[in-house]
Amino acid sequence: MKIIYQYYECGITGRKYTYSDIIKKSKNLSKAVRKKLNLNEGDVIALLLPNIPEFPLAVLGALQAGLIVTTLNPVYTQEEICRQLADSSAKALVTLNSLWNIAYTSCRLLKKLLPVLIIKTEQGQSLPRGSIDFGEFVDSTVDFPEIQPRKPEDVAFLPYSSGTTGLPKGVLLTHYNIVANVTQNSSPYILPIENTTDSHQDIIPAILPMFHIFGFHFGNLITLTHGAKAVTLPKFTPDDYVSVLRNHKPHVLFLVPPIEKICSQSESYFLEPHL
Repeated sequence: MKIIYQYYECGITGRKYTYSDIIKKSKNLSKAVRKKLNLNEGDVIALLLPNIPEFPLAVLGALQAGLIVTTLNPVYTQEEICRQLADSSAKALVTLNSLWNIAYTSCRLLKKLLPVLIIKTEQGQSLPRGSIDFGEFVDSTVDFPEIQPRKPEDVAFLPYSSGTTGLPKGVLLTHYNIVANVTQNSSPYILPIENTTDSHQDIIPAILPMFHIFGFHFGNLITLTHGAKAVTLPKFTPDDYVSVLRNHKPHVLFLVPPIEKICSQSESYFLEPHL
């Protein structure tokens, strides 16, 4: 009987994590942020990240620590980042080496130097001065007590929506909201994903931005719930997207219409017949 290895994989670098890695590393993170950063239940942690395989590590680690997760668009200006950090009362920030400068200047504009955890995406990357190595938080076991799961009515996620008039506003999503939505979208009458077995695992490109609730829901929550393999793209380009289709042969695509339109105009556009 064939064993299926479940993981999140970067479609560009090949960096990957098994589901076992995600469980272990997120648990380590949940203890480290409470012990080393003195974060408490109900505090907000901000994720300034593109689609990368470490995204679920950060989310699950934060939730296990009883924190609230707010997600920021990685192409935001420093003023936009500063505003969301202030409005959400974020106590810490997780980002990439390549986004350190704007993260740091946003914190200076906020006049509050938040602890900033940096995710290394390449071997040998050096950390910016004053930042914290995310890898050390997820790879090291910390002796710290577990906490009880949060209540269903407690806030879990705080995404920001610009679908109204004026500036983006925080949307309070409780644990109950999230569980109900995952349950709704897991209905066999709606969801095209097959549950993972010993002989089959669906492969899903994580194309839609995870900082947005649509991409976050299907790129993290639904994928994790059904044990599928996610292939992340930190930045969408037609060539990278087509490369993922060719190399990984996905079973399900969650997209928006402009993506197919862009790719259909690309000379390199290619889909296997079974897709």
